[in-house]
Amino acid sequence: MRELLSDIENWTRQGKKIVLATVIDANHSAPRGIGAKMAISSDGEMSGSVSAGCVEGAVVEEALQVIRSGIPKRLHYGIADEQAWDVGLTCGGNIDVYVELMCSNEALNNFPEILTLSETEQYFVTATIVEGTYAGKKLLFLPGGEIKGSTGNKQTDTDIAQTAYEIWQLHRSALKTVKSGDESLVVFFDAQLPGERVIIIGAAHIAIHLVNLAKQMNFHTIVIDPRAAFATKERFPYVDELYKQWPQETIPGLRPDASTYLVILSHDAKIDIPALDMGLKLPFRYIGLLGSRATQSDRRAGLTELGYNDKEMERIHGPIGVPIGSRLPDEIALSIMAEIVAVKRGKA
Repeated sequence: MRELLSDIENWTRQGKKIVLATVIDANHSAPRGIGAKMAISSDGEMSGSVSAGCVEGAVVEEALQVIRSGIPKRLHYGIADEQAWDVGLTCGGNIDVYVELMCSNEALNNFPEILTLSETEQYFVTATIVEGTYAGKKLLFLPGGEIKGSTGNKQTDTDIAQTAYEIWQLHRSALKTVKSGDESLVVFFDAQLPGERVIIIGAAHIAIHLVNLAKQMNFHTIVIDPRAAFATKERFPYVDELYKQWPQETIPGLRPDASTYLVILSHDAKIDIPALDMGLKLPFRYIGLLGSRATQSDRRAGLTELGYNDKEMERIHGPIGVPIGSRLPDEIALSIMAEIVAVKRGKA
């Protein structure tokens, strides 16, 4: 949603109506995953993508109909359908797209609240009823257990909330069937994670390439190294944040969360072990450690002395990276980024 905010705000100022199209289900070789979004204005302008170009034209046509009727639609595109070749989805994938009008009626869909939350970089989950008695209604689940919005039925709200908190723990959007009384509701749970960050410990040559790769993939990049000769702006001209400090001094203030990935590259026990200690204490999505198996064993011995057990240390990916036979710094950076993406997509 965040990548669409600028266009949505511009269209709103111009008085245009806006439709949001969201991928709510996808399988096989679908070009984009669950949660991918595209906004369409009443003039047919597009922002974002639901299929990397395969079905956008067809979705825009449906969106303009939703603007006229105000009634949301669930669309299905797939290779098994006769329409697949017509709309361009010939890659073998299947996607379901939910198309809904963004309007100011908070009782209907809570979009004003969603847009505000998207700007604040908070983690929240949106539950949209796609099929059933309350189709089109949205509930928002916020940190601390706060819920905004309602179907008007307390029991239904409670039933949806139970599944929403399961989704919250997984940090992954999903389409679910929720049983409420005698009715089964189809609900799309959209996990809106904060902006993703990569924290790199150790301003090594590999880190230079990793920063560049991560930036290309829209990660916010942070490099930490107490060795001033390594952590220079000349070596890292494109990094977002650069700290010439020890990891234990810097990491807590960065407030890592489930969208933060920790990469430890210093190859120095005095830096590695405090960084690993911080990594295991805080809710990082990923902890990767550079080094041979002998180095991995040495670092784990240091953590054992700090009181960590084998189960807790299972969170550490080491030796770091996907095994692609990498030897050069840029190749190692590529293997690390591949592993981060695998974790992000639940494929590690």
